[in-house]
Amino acid sequence: MKSPDRPKKLSLAFVRNVATPGRYYDRDGLILVVSAGGAKRWVQRLTIGGRRRDIGLGSAYRITPAAARRIAAKNRLLARAGEHPLAAPAVSRGSQEARPQTLARFVLNRFRRRKAEEKGAKAAREEYGLMRNHIHPIIGRRPVADLTSAEIRDALEKVRKVNPNVAKAARTRLIEILDEAVRDGFRKDNPADHPETRVLPAPKRTTAEGDKRKARVLAELPSLLQVLEASPRRPSLLRLIRFNLLTLRAPQECRLARWEQIDLQARLWRFPKMQAEGGAVVEFGLLDAHIAILEEARQIAKGGGTGWVFYNPQNIGAPYKANASYKAMRDLEFDIQVLDFRRAHEYLNRTASHEQSDLEAWLAYLQSAPTISS
Repeated sequence: MKSPDRPKKLSLAFVRNVATPGRYYDRDGLILVVSAGGAKRWVQRLTIGGRRRDIGLGSAYRITPAAARRIAAKNRLLARAGEHPLAAPAVSRGSQEARPQTLARFVLNRFRRRKAEEKGAKAAREEYGLMRNHIHPIIGRRPVADLTSAEIRDALEKVRKVNPNVAKAARTRLIEILDEAVRDGFRKDNPADHPETRVLPAPKRTTAEGDKRKARVLAELPSLLQVLEASPRRPSLLRLIRFNLLTLRAPQECRLARWEQIDLQARLWRFPKMQAEGGAVVEFGLLDAHIAILEEARQIAKGGGTGWVFYNPQNIGAPYKANASYKAMRDLEFDIQVLDFRRAHEYLNRTASHEQSDLEAWLAYLQSAPTISS
């Protein structure tokens, strides 16, 4: 018998009796896939739009080799004509009316194909389960070509009311799925990748214990700022903490700041926003206090030759690790984390009788504390 990994015409008896796991090739890219659990399915490998794709054709227990071969031949003709086989209109029995490709059907075909590729099967199952359980009941019957951003927004909003994290994950999956729909010619744009479909974060719950900690941190921050300014140890790291405290930016944005992002003449810091999708560039206006810290950091780094604004002297050419600031404040005997800076600022906004949201007012608040007695 010929080697099973070489193209040949598979017989019905062979398909019924083969039990050894593997991939058995036929003609027109048709492949019989036998899993370790005994499941058998048909897969067809085609080149569509310059990309190699594996398309699931169904169970080998229900589809005979002859029927699978006929489907494969039709799919190959469509692919050679520049069309996607799954985009071909499905025709109901006894009817000539074409049915559009629904979101649920498109997701199912994507799931079958990804499973057939025998890589990322776990991710494929997770994606399909997420869509089937949360999105399909709402917009699964809508044609892929007709879906709008408003429909996706409304669907995600319903999911968000139950679980914001699930809604956020569903949006990410929808963007990937509809990107594929665009590549496959089902539509020209991706309605999920639109600002109006963004999932708003869940409102933060306030507790008496949480507010008590925030009030305590807020009271200690002016003292922390003065200690950071006066301490002669770890000058680069302490300036990083001061910079984070006075800018209220994400810790990673400050820690990974580079000199090419800094324009001292224009008083601007341009950097990719770490917590935003797509890495949108942020322009942050620098105050005198920020520029003073940057000038000090440049002197410490001898002109900024490492590229990092706050370089790690223990590992030249590398930034500080994420937990460096936490360890430094613990050594200074302050029970405060970098993430507490923004939380304390939000608490001040919520409890103050006047608006304190701008950085100049925040800086004035931090500098208004009495001098620490030695």
